[in-house]
Amino acid sequence: MFAYPIFLNLLFTVIQMKSRFLLLALLVLVIIQSCTYDTDEIYERELNHPSSPPEITTVDLSFSMEEDTIILMQNSVLFHFQTSENEVQRVDFYVDDTLVGSENSENGIFELNHDFINGGYHILRIEVITNSGTGSIADEIGLEGYSFSTREWVFKVLDGSSNNVTTMVEDGFLKLVWDIPNDEVTEYIVYRGYQEVGRSAVNSFIDKGYVGEGEEFRIEYIGPNNTDPQYIGYVELPNEMAITYFANKNNKFAIQWPQPRYYAAVDSVVVFAEELVYETTKYVVDVNVGEYVIPKYFFGKEHSYKIMHIPKYYNPEYEDYLGSGGWHEFAFSNEIHLIVGYPSPIFNYMEQINNTELFYHTNRYSNSDYTQNDSLFTYSFTNEQIVSRYRYNPANFGSMNDNIMKIALSPNKEFLTAAVGYTGRIMYCPVNDPSDYSIHTHSSLNANYATRTPISNNGIGLLYGSGKKVLYNFINDEEIDFVETNTSYSDYNISFDGKYFFLDVSHTIDLYQLIDGEISLIDEVNQWSYDFGIDYFEFHENEPDKAVCYDEETKVFNVISLPALEILKSFSIPEEEVLDVNYQTNMILSGSDGLIVVRSLDDGSLVTEIPNELQFTSYGSLRLIGNSLFWKDGARYFLD
Repeated sequence: MFAYPIFLNLLFTVIQMKSRFLLLALLVLVIIQSCTYDTDEIYERELNHPSSPPEITTVDLSFSMEEDTIILMQNSVLFHFQTSENEVQRVDFYVDDTLVGSENSENGIFELNHDFINGGYHILRIEVITNSGTGSIADEIGLEGYSFSTREWVFKVLDGSSNNVTTMVEDGFLKLVWDIPNDEVTEYIVYRGYQEVGRSAVNSFIDKGYVGEGEEFRIEYIGPNNTDPQYIGYVELPNEMAITYFANKNNKFAIQWPQPRYYAAVDSVVVFAEELVYETTKYVVDVNVGEYVIPKYFFGKEHSYKIMHIPKYYNPEYEDYLGSGGWHEFAFSNEIHLIVGYPSPIFNYMEQINNTELFYHTNRYSNSDYTQNDSLFTYSFTNEQIVSRYRYNPANFGSMNDNIMKIALSPNKEFLTAAVGYTGRIMYCPVNDPSDYSIHTHSSLNANYATRTPISNNGIGLLYGSGKKVLYNFINDEEIDFVETNTSYSDYNISFDGKYFFLDVSHTIDLYQLIDGEISLIDEVNQWSYDFGIDYFEFHENEPDKAVCYDEETKVFNVISLPALEILKSFSIPEEEVLDVNYQTNMILSGSDGLIVVRSLDDGSLVTEIPNELQFTSYGSLRLIGNSLFWKDGARYFLD
């Protein structure tokens, strides 16, 4: 509360005495009094609504945003970014995903600290951090705002001069220039490594054979006063051959490289492609093309690529390489290991959950990295970003008995079940909040095995027990009924409404119905007893009392009624097998040797076909989701 009487007395005194000193005291007191708070009151800072994310404009940068590979002649990056609204708080610089420093400004020069960088090529990424515009304390001190990440660049920092020798490019060739010694010179001698490559009467030399493979050049001279070569200096140049992987939504997959620095010296570029294990194929590409386009039929395959610049003129190292049949070493670019396709999540299990999102489970974060760090993700396949993530077990957890596997989602994508290790326990949770899980056990479940538990839209699950197959209500945590059987089944599932389930053994489907809380066998269905084949059999995902099936011999796809088992609709699918049915997009995914086909679920009409060499070793490894195919190893193919 303000002290108004004190204020008025002081003001009167100031008017009488006209004292500057007291006037200053008055102002200080007013400020102090105006900042006085009552201890029993609540004072709130006025905040603005967060602004929409601003647009970031690159005003200036040491290199182009369009470049894939950059050569930094010095260890610094010139930058200048602007935003449409919010203030730039800082710019972060990452090398190989490690934060190496920040600048608290929208423009300036950042000195790259590359003491920790071991030779070769590295990845540079820049992040621009802006405030949020709310005016909160967190916003003021930089704990709240927007983050914008640039593209990534492959880079190498070069130092063009060393010990009196400078390098440059002249007419597409390497030119060496060095200091003139304080002595009379007859001629200069140029060494590449340990081999003499030329002599010059002037203090420069153009090496037409050098193609950027990386080498040390040494300069010496002889003169009338020095018949023995005298040392001037040297320069060590790094390997400048670099490639990147390119993929777009038009299904163009390519290995790309920048124009060679010493382009006039390069005759062609050879791409070394390991497309089959221990087999390397060579492709010769014109030096001006700058890319090798990977054929689309390799979608989903694991490949390795590297390139070599082929010299147009004499190069002693390359001649030794040819003469030795490849045993003598000559420089390659960096080698890229990739899965052919548009990069996408690596998954063990994946389902489309709505028109824009999919749900997936993985314990792999690279194609060679298997861990017990199982995570459940929601991923926007339209925005290509993770929406949510839940990890059931702690990071780097090592026990096989506390990770999740054998995921199953209800047809309406509301419920999830998973086996918890090899313990006989089942995890049950809502798909949109896996943290709200419960753990269920049943006497029939074998503690040494992990089995999948299909679940219906009303929470009824089918437990694959030892000696029993049990219908179990996860919502009420109670057993409904069971079937006694010790048979080992290759497949099993439950209908979306919980009315039916099947057990598949060899070429026979044991089809059951739940009536008034009791299980009843409808029939043992096989291709000899009915006019439809069952090489593929599943319940319809959103139409009651229906199932779909496919006969690999007759190539006929059927929609049948339940429990009557009468054919409602039939059409031909010429492919060898049905791989997936997506009821949200109303499409069927089928395949034959060398071919992937997408057809309409209405009548089997062709949507698109893709020549391909994938081997479908397990159901669910290739998923038809939205307008794309998703391969388990992290590749996506966009449909027309």
